[in-house]
Amino acid sequence: MKRTALSLSVGICLLIGGLGGAIAAPPQGNQCSRGSLVQPKSQLKTIRNQEHGFAFNLPVNYSARRESFGANKPSPILVLNPTDAALLDCGRKYRVLDVAYAIEPIVIDILSLDGELLPPAPYTEELERQTITIAGQKAIFVKARASEGVPNAGGISLKVAVPAKNGRDRIVISFYTWKPQISAIHQQVFNQIVSSLSFR
Repeated sequence: MKRTALSLSVGICLLIGGLGGAIAAPPQGNQCSRGSLVQPKSQLKTIRNQEHGFAFNLPVNYSARRESFGANKPSPILVLNPTDAALLDCGRKYRVLDVAYAIEPIVIDILSLDGELLPPAPYTEELERQTITIAGQKAIFVKARASEGVPNAGGISLKVAVPAKNGRDRIVISFYTWKPQISAIHQQVFNQIVSSLSFR
């Protein structure tokens, strides 16, 4: 995936910092701080992307947002735990840029299929690479760790890539944490998205 966790965080910073209008009064008592992750609810909702003809399921208390990081740049879908959604909203309201480095979204990108489905990412060590099947199509799953000597060294990423319905693009589902292990909550929701992905 071309967008690294660091560049995504920078993109969110630009999104927060570039909002127009007056700046609200600073939050009291450090309100833009990240609390504990909220457990996913067992009830599911279906998120549909009409443009590329795919759908996936999410816990009903999660949000899926299409964010734009500027003209002529891809607009990924950010899947957010309620805790991270509230933190991002607080950061936008008060223009607290640091929240971009605290949230841990699952990101769904539509990228051009101009070669390998999921080529090795720079500055990472692949821990696992598998060919899997999603909605009857060949897909690639990769678990990797950020290499030593980079700002996010030791962080863990999950990525799944599958060809889009039009045959020209690919859908890349990814998650990154700065921590050396992925939480059970994030793993559960990532698995839910991947296992429910379908084309219509």
